[in-house]
Amino acid sequence: MPNKPPSLNTANSDVVDLNCKALGPQITQKTLASYVNAQSEGCLDIPTYIYDVDAIRSRFAMLRSLFGSTFKLSYAIKANPNQALLGVIAEETDYFDASSFAETIRAKEAGLEPHLTSYSGPGKRQRELDAFIGTDAELVIESSEEIVDAAAIASRKQVIQKVLVRINPDHVPRGFGASMSGKPSQFGFDESVVQQAIDEIDAHASLSLVGLHIYTGSNSLSSETLIENFQNMSRLFIQLSQNGTRPLEKLIFGAGFGLPYHIGQDPLDLKAVSEPLLKIATTLHAHS
Repeated sequence: MPNKPPSLNTANSDVVDLNCKALGPQITQKTLASYVNAQSEGCLDIPTYIYDVDAIRSRFAMLRSLFGSTFKLSYAIKANPNQALLGVIAEETDYFDASSFAETIRAKEAGLEPHLTSYSGPGKRQRELDAFIGTDAELVIESSEEIVDAAAIASRKQVIQKVLVRINPDHVPRGFGASMSGKPSQFGFDESVVQQAIDEIDAHASLSLVGLHIYTGSNSLSSETLIENFQNMSRLFIQLSQNGTRPLEKLIFGAGFGLPYHIGQDPLDLKAVSEPLLKIATTLHAHS
């Protein structure tokens, strides 16, 4: 596989591979068979991944039809950082979520405006913060040390850096395939000390707190789990916005929507999730 895939024009192609070759608006068994044969003969790099761009666009359209304009969609680049694929997704998503400095560069190269990217992840290096701060993108703060470093860099550059606080909630509903919270971790501030972190941010004129970032868990197929999780995140948002007296603009959250990977698993009922979430979001808007 090439180290840096070339750019891809997908205007007339619905299917692409990781090597950024257009396979045509439709792919048939015959086309795929000939493609696999070419691989076996050494004509193409192995492995090769094939993506159906139409399926990706349909997934975005389905989410928008269920959640409307109440929620904005953010694509986590770590899910698949293929540059050609990001170029397609940049046309569909509202935001990019980068969890490393390299991913912030990929977001920029994909064509999304800088202010539509958030940069999360623990252990950010000073040189990475120095390169990132002042680009108009949002920084997700995950430690007290990061607050101090970001404030110093923003002050030196004479900019006000927009930041969000990442929270590690105390409560995690059962039903996630992988849980990121409910116990001390390197991912953000524990719920018990998050107010202290907010106070530390407020003490620096070069930082502006605009919201919260919460990622509780992944791959849940239970609508009840996801609804309970969002209720808990909403509780934290309202509490930390001081019932609306301390305006916060946004809550970036890992939805945790799962996929049935194993035999016997049923797909997540997104409609059963969307209706309660929309009702909860209405309450959140009143406190933002």
